[in-house]
Amino acid sequence: MKGKNKVCHMTSTHTRYDVRITQKECMSLVKAGYEVYLIVCDDAEEEEYKGIHIISTGFKPKSRLERFYYAGKLLYRKAIAVDAEIYCFHDPELIRFAKGLYNRGKKVIFDSHEFYALQILTREYIPFYFRKGIAWLYQKIEKYYLQYINAVLIPCTIDNKNYFADKARKTVYISNVPKLCELYDWYDENAEKENALCHVGSLTYERGIWHLAKAMENINAKLKLAGFFSPLNFQEELKKVKGYEKVEYLGFCNREDVKKLYMKSKIGLCTILNVGQYNHIDTMATKIYEYMSMGIPVVLSDTPYIKKVLSKYPFGIAVSPENPQEIADAVNFLLDHPEVADQMGKTGRKAIKETYNWEIEEEKLLHLYRELER
Repeated sequence: MKGKNKVCHMTSTHTRYDVRITQKECMSLVKAGYEVYLIVCDDAEEEEYKGIHIISTGFKPKSRLERFYYAGKLLYRKAIAVDAEIYCFHDPELIRFAKGLYNRGKKVIFDSHEFYALQILTREYIPFYFRKGIAWLYQKIEKYYLQYINAVLIPCTIDNKNYFADKARKTVYISNVPKLCELYDWYDENAEKENALCHVGSLTYERGIWHLAKAMENINAKLKLAGFFSPLNFQEELKKVKGYEKVEYLGFCNREDVKKLYMKSKIGLCTILNVGQYNHIDTMATKIYEYMSMGIPVVLSDTPYIKKVLSKYPFGIAVSPENPQEIADAVNFLLDHPEVADQMGKTGRKAIKETYNWEIEEEKLLHLYRELER
């Protein structure tokens, strides 16, 4: 690379220390010699973080409307001032700025963390009867702006097909898998385990949390939940389930606390319900890869993709996420057969080492940036 080409990442929803954006993509670019800027919507001070120039809009939106109308404009002004060669934005509401950047002679990347048109169909804050219409409208808007985008990053195919086929100029698959140096290297086979299961991430009905609480009625262990409930009153509904008496809510945990939780847990849970994109995406939730990195056997949803992966790397047990008894049976089997659970944990770590790690994805990311520089 000639000199230190300037790269600017933009996000209106993610935090300045986001794992995918900051800890993976931006840090990989810094390591490769790029001058990296990250513009975020918060009210914290600007800083240089591990070689990344973090710029704040100074405005933390309090609602989705504020984020769309005000935060986006502030981000765009800051982005223009950076005057980078390559721009990458990480939120669907920022896609409308692709044309302005492209017309200024910039190379533009859209990191589509999810398949947003499908996700709109599950958003509780959108009245049910409007969801299909809004999803259709978003697809039309997205298709228009894709002509001004040089490349789209997506975590996987969906039903073994490229969601952006015939729409995007170029698509690059960048899986949201962990760094080997973060969790994989933290593994301690002699760590003392508690009689506990864990679930880390969003705590919603769609993520299967109600069914997990129901399953706990027939499990002799503790379930530790880390994350935020959504909506806020969901926790109160959950407390009505008898199995909730075996649940320990930890609230939001930082990365260090998450690592400690993994080290003490016997089983990791990720039984996302078959709604929206989840039963169709050809990847696994980030938490599953994290469980695998730490040698924890996993009880997870029986999606077609997961069944395919388990046929090669049997690191867990796939269950119907809507069936609390099936979840309980799988958990109890692993608790009653520690030698099987241990072998599944080792198999998960093997899969991470061989296939599912950021070091592999990093090479694909850097290859794209080198192509855009030509």
